[in-house]
Amino acid sequence: MSESGLITPWSAQLTLDETVQRLQDNDRVLAISFLGSTGTEEWTEASDFDLCLLLSQYPARLGVEATIVDHRTADVVVIDAHRAATLGGRCADPQTEPPPGPAIDVIDPDPGLVAEGEWPFVRWLAQSRPVYDPHGLARQACNRAMRLTNNAVEADRTWQHTTRAFITHDLRVNETLLRRIGDPVVRVALGMRQLHTFVAAVDAWFTARDLHREGWKKDIAQIADADPAFFDIVERWLAAHDVMTRHELFREAVRRALEPIGGPLPNETVLPQPDDLWEALGHPG
Repeated sequence: MSESGLITPWSAQLTLDETVQRLQDNDRVLAISFLGSTGTEEWTEASDFDLCLLLSQYPARLGVEATIVDHRTADVVVIDAHRAATLGGRCADPQTEPPPGPAIDVIDPDPGLVAEGEWPFVRWLAQSRPVYDPHGLARQACNRAMRLTNNAVEADRTWQHTTRAFITHDLRVNETLLRRIGDPVVRVALGMRQLHTFVAAVDAWFTARDLHREGWKKDIAQIADADPAFFDIVERWLAAHDVMTRHELFREAVRRALEPIGGPLPNETVLPQPDDLWEALGHPG
């Protein structure tokens, strides 16, 4: 995008209160809530703003936008009001406009009907604090989301097995590259791979324990509280300056992250996926 496409958001020089007031004047905005530390005593001058909007019409249904409010970064969770009222249920046709007025929430939500990509929005709604909610839609959506998060969901074993296979593959590839770090190009390539593969190992810590992600700050706080040893590995990896040390810490992180689901795969074994064909191709016919 050329610089001619750049804009200064209308809220860049408005205070948070002024921004909320401006949003209330827009007919599409049915409810406004604060998230995170916004509007609480935990908010500091170093904090960003986090908002959640329920709109009467939002074609994307669920989304997140980044903007500027009062000269600081603001993350805005945007949710179609009708979708918020049907999360965890058999949603009506997205093209069908819901009747005017407050949505009717009569069916108890089923966590099994929440898609993986929808869970972050469910958790944001469950933690939202309405500041503008004339029809009670935000409170209703919050209550529905809380019922979803309070109900136990059976672990996604398929995704856990897939994660175990992918993280083991990452470990094996990095070990292969480690044998060739005398080549400066390979050494740099390994260093770059270590960045995303270690983050993948941290992600795997949550997947293996069937825990939902809530954003890096809360995620790391959860690791520090629940698994201080793993948190220590993360701290030491961040402080390491050479590829060899980072690899040893990565190996340790993988072992600990995957521990609840059996650890890394044994040497020279793989975990076939349902659609894999390789084994069938090794037989005549």
